[in-house]
Parts: sequence; C-alpha cells; structure tokens
Amino acid sequence: MHPDLLTIFGFTFGTYGICLAAGLLCASAVALRRAKRDGIPPQDVMDLIFYGVIAGIVGSRLAYVVKDLLTDQYLLQHPSEMIFSRTNFVFLGGVLLGLPVCAFLSRRRGLGFWRVGDVLAAALPLGHAFGRVGCFMAGCCYGAPLPPDSPFHYLAVHFPESAPAGSGPVWPVQLMESAGNLAIFLLLLALWRRRRFNGQIALFYILSYGALRFSLEFLRGDYVERGHFGALSTSQAIILAGVISVPFLWRHLRRAQPIAQKTEAEEASPEGAGPSNGAQGGPTQPNNGPAGKRRVHKRGNRMWNR
Repeated sequence: MHPDLLTIFGFTFGTYGICLAAGLLCASAVALRRAKRDGIPPQDVMDLIFYGVIAGIVGSRLAYVVKDLLTDQYLLQHPSEMIFSRTNFVFLGGVLLGLPVCAFLSRRRGLGFWRVGDVLAAALPLGHAFGRVGCFMAGCCYGAPLPPDSPFHYLAVHFPESAPAGSGPVWPVQLMESAGNLAIFLLLLALWRRRRFNGQIALFYILSYGALRFSLEFLRGDYVERGHFGALSTSQAIILAGVISVPFLWRHLRRAQPIAQKTEAEEASPEGAGPSNGAQGGPTQPNNGPAGKRRVHKRGNRMWNR
C-alpha cells in the first residue's frame, strides 16, 4: 500500500490517480490504433473517449454515493468528499453511464455503436488493469481474510493497520483482477482478426470480464459495505444481467452486422486490415466484375506501400 506517490510544491500526487492516468493513456493509444485500422476517424474516437471518460467518472462517483447512502451514510457527515475525494470510484457505475453516452455520440457521428464498441472494448481491459493496481496502492477494493492454513496462504498480502482491510493476511484481489484484465486484453487482441460481425469483441469482453469479476467477488472483503441483492453482491447482479443478454445480442448482431471476409491482399498485408466493408453495420455487397478487381488490386498496393 502506497497511496501517495510524490509531493511537488506542496501538492501530493496520489498513486491511484497516476495509475488511472497511465491506464487512460495506454488504452487510448490502443483504441486509436484499432480505429485507424478499421477505418474510423481518429478524431471521432478521441471525442468518444473524452466524453466517455467524463461520463465514466461521474457515473462511478454517483454509484459510490448511492452505495454510501444505502449503507453507512458516511458522505452525509462529510459531504465535501462527494466532490473533492480523489478515490472511491465504482467501475461498473462508470460503465453504466459511459455506455449510453458513447452510444449517443457514435450514432450521431454515424459510426455505428457496435463497430465503435469493438474498438473501445479491445482497449478497456488494459486501462482497467492499471486502475486495479491503483486500487491496491490505495488499499481500497481489498480482499477477504486469507486463513494461514489455506493452501493459498502464500498469496496473502498485508496492509498497514490503518488500511480499511486491517493488517491481517487478505486475498490480493486487486492484483488478481489486474492480471485477469491483462489476460483478457491479450485474448481480445488475438480474437480481433477472427471477428465475423460488429460487436463480437464487445460481447467477448462482457463474457470474459463477467466471469473474472463474478468469481473474484467471492474473495472481496468489502462485500457488506458495497451492498448486495440476496446472495449476490451488487456487482454480481449487474454482471449477471449483462452476461444473460449476450446470447441474444450475439444471435442478432451475427445476422444484422456481418463483416466481410478479407481479400487475399489484405490477408497478406503486414498491417492485417483496412476499413471493413461492413464497417457501418449493414450487410456487405460482393465486389464483382473488372472494376471490383481493380479496386481490390489498388487497395492491395496501398496496403503494401504503408
């Protein structure tokens, strides 16, 4: 645990904030690279990231405020922390508010929500991995006590006595989720060239992160203070609703938003792909005749000349 990274001219830079900033920069770089390869204007992606991040921050803080009002009501006694606190954000709350904002902007720009969703979903777990490291440094989102006689006792971490988790051995759930997010990022990276319809990467993200988060919730030590629905935590209930929707969305998007198979020139290209023929989310048309062949040939030359 190391909540404060450094102090310059009396201003303290929190480790949590630095990790969030690093995660945002890395995830944005990945999203811009993916967007460029998929033929999406980088400026539009930057606008989506900008407004999506603002909505995410507001949503994650609102989710924490609602949780607090339903549990210990600490913020009612310290109202200034609702605005000025640099910690206490709820990731899923940010997602729930960020999604409609990104959907509205992508539709207004004519980009196609699921097409852009793939780009953002491929980058999100990388940024989230940095954020969970920040949680570990701040001592929040801590794990449940880990008994000394447990076969996993070697994984236990110890926080200072002043930390919310106390000084006893606890599960390092923040680092476990960070590692899991990195694995999801690499998985989505490998699946990108195999996608067959817009939204496929986003749905893979919902499934993979849902499985990770749902499992780790059983190892969280702040279960009671975060609220719950029966035997499930609030996060598990939200994740379960999202995962249940995946089969229905998969069936619909596979038919409604197919992506055309790449040409031989695109497959041979070291860049891997140009703009998808099905980029706007509609059915693709075959490229027949000599004119179509010339277009493919020119595209192939352009790809090789990059």
